[in-house]
Amino acid sequence: MLHIKRTAAVISAVMCFSGCGNAADIGSENIIGPANELAEHSTPSVGQVRMPVFMVDFPDERFSDEAVSEDELSDWLFGETDSMAEFEKNASYSQLELSGSVFYYTAKQNMSYYKAFGNYEELAEEVLSAFDGELNYSDFDSDNDGYADVFTMTIAGQDDFFYGCQATWYDDTDFSLDGEHFYYYIVNDAQPYAENKEYFIQEMCHEFGHCMGLADYYKYDADSDFEAMNGIAGTEKMDEMEGDYSQFSKLMLGWLKSDEAKVYTGGKKSYKLSSSAEKGSCVIIPVNYKKGMSAEDVYTGEYFLIQYDTPEKNMKNAIPDDESGIRIFHIDAEICEDEYGGDSYFKYNGFSQYYDTTHTGRRIIRLVNDGNGYFHKGDVIDSSVSGFAWYDENGRETIGTGLIIKVTGDGRITISQTKTGGSK
Repeated sequence: MLHIKRTAAVISAVMCFSGCGNAADIGSENIIGPANELAEHSTPSVGQVRMPVFMVDFPDERFSDEAVSEDELSDWLFGETDSMAEFEKNASYSQLELSGSVFYYTAKQNMSYYKAFGNYEELAEEVLSAFDGELNYSDFDSDNDGYADVFTMTIAGQDDFFYGCQATWYDDTDFSLDGEHFYYYIVNDAQPYAENKEYFIQEMCHEFGHCMGLADYYKYDADSDFEAMNGIAGTEKMDEMEGDYSQFSKLMLGWLKSDEAKVYTGGKKSYKLSSSAEKGSCVIIPVNYKKGMSAEDVYTGEYFLIQYDTPEKNMKNAIPDDESGIRIFHIDAEICEDEYGGDSYFKYNGFSQYYDTTHTGRRIIRLVNDGNGYFHKGDVIDSSVSGFAWYDENGRETIGTGLIIKVTGDGRITISQTKTGGSK
């Protein structure tokens, strides 16, 4: 879960459209990720990021003797295989290298003492200060902005106050160590026992996604059907914590190369998509495309995003070995500035004042044909397919796209317009 506080996105990618007017290849460099630009001191999504991880228990709430060692936890998080670091490396196409250190610590006071402050900072200051002689926190500031990139406190027991979340340092903003301030950090409630390894890593990757700027995609306060997307094609690390980050999330984090994201601009066009496990390949269909639209207008607007998945790397346990296919997301990535001068945010995240709490209106991400699996060769996506429509003024998917998408082979699609066109 996310504690929201964000800032404005600046996107400088230049869109170079093909002469035929049917498709756009966006240069050859990385597309600047809007999510990572939302907060001034968010965790970098590229480069070498180091993270200290503190395993915190209390005199009245201790980890049991079954807790795995610091070395084993370090392997879970930063090892070469089956680790958080491997997940982030795969997801980022080797553009993010995560490393760090793990330490156990018993707090000075019982758990209730820290809960009484109403925030996590009293405990965090104690924990960080306890290791100040052992660590130089400037070593954890990869972008040299005066803020440590991220740290984690894994809390013993299952207490509703210390739930798994990405937290933001709001109150004691003068606190610093080794000249470093602190902004985003992870509170992890997954427990360090051997049988919890998979969940421990999943939660860490989910909360780390928030630290880089991603929002939750699942439905807050839903008694049932809380997942934003369902079925075998509905996995997303920022939803129910399964599978990989989607190509949408990777686009937001700046992991897609500008010659991999194809923007459909009209007419009939065929595409060959590479597996999302190997490349940042996708096709974007923006609503109401107009010649000369800026990159910011496209990536932070309403669009469909098409990707091709195979059971490899981060998706190897998310879909069966004999499964692969096309999935299509309906995106609305509009960004709002905070009216009080704080960080900006995705307009349709679950905490936003603009979000429809019935969960039937606009959302950051939806799955076309939700719950019905992947699209395969021979499938046709048109107005008869659930969710393949633009949002109307009431936030309902009722406006026809005027488009037909045909899956012609493994990772191959053709997009064409009907006689009615593809605009609202």
